[in-house]
Amino acid sequence: MVNFIKSGLDDLCVSRTSFQWGIPLPFAPGHVVYVWFDALANYLTALGWQDGDPRFEHYWSHTYHLMAKDIVRFHAVIWPIILIAADIPLPQTIFGHGWILMEGGKISKSKGNVVEPFILIDRYGVDAVRYYLLRELPYGSDSQYSEDSLVGTLNADLANDLGNLISRTLGMLKKYQGGVVAKAGVPQGPDSDLINCAHQAKEELEQQLERFDFSNALAAIWKLVRRANRYVDETSPWNLAKDPNSKERLQTVLYNLSETVRVLAIWCSPFMPVFPKRVFEQFGIAGRLDLQSWESTAQWGLLPPDLQVEAGPGLFPRIQVKDEEDAEEKSPKEQSKAVKKLQETEQSEKPEKPDGLEKPCKPIKPQISIDDFAKVDLRVALVKEAEKVKGADRLLKLQLDLGSETRTVVAGVAQHYTPESLVGKQVIVVANLAPVKLRGVISSGMILAASEGDRLGVLTVEKELLPGTCVK
Repeated sequence: MVNFIKSGLDDLCVSRTSFQWGIPLPFAPGHVVYVWFDALANYLTALGWQDGDPRFEHYWSHTYHLMAKDIVRFHAVIWPIILIAADIPLPQTIFGHGWILMEGGKISKSKGNVVEPFILIDRYGVDAVRYYLLRELPYGSDSQYSEDSLVGTLNADLANDLGNLISRTLGMLKKYQGGVVAKAGVPQGPDSDLINCAHQAKEELEQQLERFDFSNALAAIWKLVRRANRYVDETSPWNLAKDPNSKERLQTVLYNLSETVRVLAIWCSPFMPVFPKRVFEQFGIAGRLDLQSWESTAQWGLLPPDLQVEAGPGLFPRIQVKDEEDAEEKSPKEQSKAVKKLQETEQSEKPEKPDGLEKPCKPIKPQISIDDFAKVDLRVALVKEAEKVKGADRLLKLQLDLGSETRTVVAGVAQHYTPESLVGKQVIVVANLAPVKLRGVISSGMILAASEGDRLGVLTVEKELLPGTCVK
């Protein structure tokens, strides 16, 4: 930015005469102001600028501007000039974040590799998607996204670590103390270690938040998550419960775990806004805002005793991705056996040939109701890209445009179609089929095809339709 300014700044025209759309300038007939200049006013008007809204004075004086790195020059040079001309205070900080990349480069509409966040939220939940984006995609640099990585992170961090800790704590309170959080006794060595870890994690967490380093902020939180899970193993509450003389010790351990869960829920709330509310409800403190404030985590032991907790379903269940023909997880010997078994199955399923002719198809399956059929969501999809799946003779990896999103679908058609021959075709896809892993690739859907003996044809539409059109 400094070098750009040193090179010299010229006057910048904010209007155009080459098109009609835009905001007409009353003092310059034929001139219109278009998006890049007038849209910036949304930053101001959203806070009530010129409307006397007190939110503007409250929030604008603490403004941080966050934008992608490819428009930093615009927001660091041109936008401040506009603000100065309007006598509006400049932002305190301008933070340029990197791009989210996928295999093959930048995510873009032209490449057809756009990931629809609402689809991910429907599939995994808003907390899970927010956690992955903030934890695994460092905010200040370019980051690689893949759904395999997302599922692995969610299972490891949310299901195994945090979700397991909360479930174990609630479950042991229910089993050993009738669901009541009892008063803690005199702390011992592991207790002090856990409490010290909480204080250190809070200090590190707040430092990272000041730097907009959300990934390391979550890493600081997870230091306490993992320390608490080790604390469970070190103190073995299940053994304490067997000894009547260890009742006070058991109460102390379960109290410390309960307090840890409360603190973690508060720290996680800026990143994952949904699950903390459920934790507060389960621990009976939904109405206690004083026990939900950030400031309350500075002091250990605020959770009042004699609370009645309610255990429920796991907050972060493991994501089960069906694994079929996964070459990366099978040895060559196992792959060979699987292929041989598949070939034998295919041979055994071939119909008999009366009079030297092959039967056209298998018998029609039992009837289903119209309600059952309506559960299947069939859509028109445009094949944007196609390539062979490594190590699989029969599989092609397709990038399908469904209008609202782009899907990766693996299809067993490689022996009948070249990748190039499918690009540009409109196919029919089962859009609500559960994802499966095929040779290391997550396939989110299935294209329809008809087969007869060694012949196979992918189903297409007679007329060109918009991607995402429903098939009835």
